[in-house]
Amino acid sequence: MKNKLHHDCEMFSTHYSVSLYAKKQYSLSCQCLSEFVSIDEIRKDIEDSIEAVDGLLMDLDKYISPQINKILRVNMRYFVPVYAYHLKFQFHIYRVLLRSMGRIVDLLNPLEIFFYERGLTSLITGKTTKFLTYFFPNIKKQAIHTSLPKNNITADKLGSLYSLFYRIYFKTKFGIIHPVQMMFDWLRTITRENKFSKTKQTVLIGWPLYEFEFLLTQLKKYNILYFSADKLYAPKEFKYKSVVKSKGLFDFSKVDEIYEKNPLMKLLLQDIKEDFYNNIDSHLNSLEMLKELDNVYSIVCGIWGLPPAFGLKSLIFEYLSHRKIEIIGRQHGSLQGVQYRPWQFDSEFLRCNYYLSYGFDRNDLKRVYPNKAFQVEVLPYGKPKSENKFISKREIDILFPMTNSLSIIDGGAARLPCDQLAQRQLELLEYLSSLKGFSVYVKLMVNSKNYQSCAVLPILEKKYNIKVVDNVSLTDFLSSYSPKIVIIEFVSTPLYDVLHLDSEIFLMDDPVHPYENNALHELQKRVHFADKTSEMIHMLDSFLKGDLKPKRDNTYKNHYLSKKNTSKKVDHFIHHLLTDK
Repeated sequence: MKNKLHHDCEMFSTHYSVSLYAKKQYSLSCQCLSEFVSIDEIRKDIEDSIEAVDGLLMDLDKYISPQINKILRVNMRYFVPVYAYHLKFQFHIYRVLLRSMGRIVDLLNPLEIFFYERGLTSLITGKTTKFLTYFFPNIKKQAIHTSLPKNNITADKLGSLYSLFYRIYFKTKFGIIHPVQMMFDWLRTITRENKFSKTKQTVLIGWPLYEFEFLLTQLKKYNILYFSADKLYAPKEFKYKSVVKSKGLFDFSKVDEIYEKNPLMKLLLQDIKEDFYNNIDSHLNSLEMLKELDNVYSIVCGIWGLPPAFGLKSLIFEYLSHRKIEIIGRQHGSLQGVQYRPWQFDSEFLRCNYYLSYGFDRNDLKRVYPNKAFQVEVLPYGKPKSENKFISKREIDILFPMTNSLSIIDGGAARLPCDQLAQRQLELLEYLSSLKGFSVYVKLMVNSKNYQSCAVLPILEKKYNIKVVDNVSLTDFLSSYSPKIVIIEFVSTPLYDVLHLDSEIFLMDDPVHPYENNALHELQKRVHFADKTSEMIHMLDSFLKGDLKPKRDNTYKNHYLSKKNTSKKVDHFIHHLLTDK
């Protein structure tokens, strides 16, 4: 706006918040690139990314990993574990940008493109300039450089501190575990002077474990080796002195030759090389240290709470797999085992021997992925329950835990297009603001009352009869409030946070990652399910008028979420698995 570029330009953005902000603040048209891509194309690109990326990574493991293994004196993969998940995102982002910008260029035949220079993803290196130069070489380009004002950064930090202290008060007031105490307990756990014994066996834990922290009690008789925040926490008495240097002596020529005539794959290969050379020496030293720890203290098992999908963590668990050391993984959200999400299949179910699910079993997994082969043993032990010590809760009429907004170049390309998600939210907000005599709460993600995380913020801020909450998590909020109605406009983890409530649940579908038929059939016994916003509003209106029957069937919850004696089952399994070593 300061450069007045919009006077003679057509404006486009990668985030719908920019489109809505330009319209509301300046009465300017600014289309989001997601509007130029269809749901069918998104789904096709997801499938195409699997074959393309897996092929590239297998070639890299064929030609480059032997060079790495010669340094480490092992025989393990490097590129598949580190890049299989994130590179599919990168491939998909490039495809979406190519489709959308290609259509815009064909439509407008522009003489020049003005753009903001930034990384195309937060996952792997990739710059806007490189992408545009690569695929639109004949159009003049000019970068606009900008930085975040210092006062905004300070405000964000103050907001984070406010949120932290609000949560301390909020939780302590009602008797929940003090979050600061939890933080100190964790720091004390991983940095304690826990002297390892060579007579004890060792378990490697990828922290955090989330609801499975109770395992630490079961594992007290073992040495515990923690991996957290991209760091391996060795015992203080262990002195690692070796320094491994690759000297950058890796020959990519054979892989370069394979993809020389494929522009998109060639660009992806460049991205991988840059990331690879930035991290290879630190990864080699961490793996060498892990080898020495394993030789001295005998690692017998690995456990992760979040899948080892990228970076050093993926290599740590790949090493365990290479050593035939058994690995236990656990479910961490509501989408596994019920939705078709092929990118997650590799990182969730091919990187462990045992998978502790909330409820789905091997047969459920086979129904979701009928064409996938897997050896993992799925153990449907349930989701650990947190104790509820509250005496009373405040009743409210409607809760809308709104899904956060993502740019198409930062996680938003491979899900419901951001313009369509925003449209759902706008229509629901318009309806909710029209209700008279109802208490309506919109719950945003913690610290997300900003344009980057909430595309519809300019509209939401003007809905004065709607209360907006963003300083506590949804589970914390539900500890003090009891909603009669919960609206979920996009399938995500909040569904599992509210299934147990005595609330009416209204849920909209995810056309990009559809439910498996059996799971959807059971779910529709509990929730009012809609494909379109107009259908959702009609059902809400009917329920508020008393014309729609409540749904409280627990078939889905008992199948996919709630099991009895979860902690005891997990403890029993761990005990028998490790005592057999």
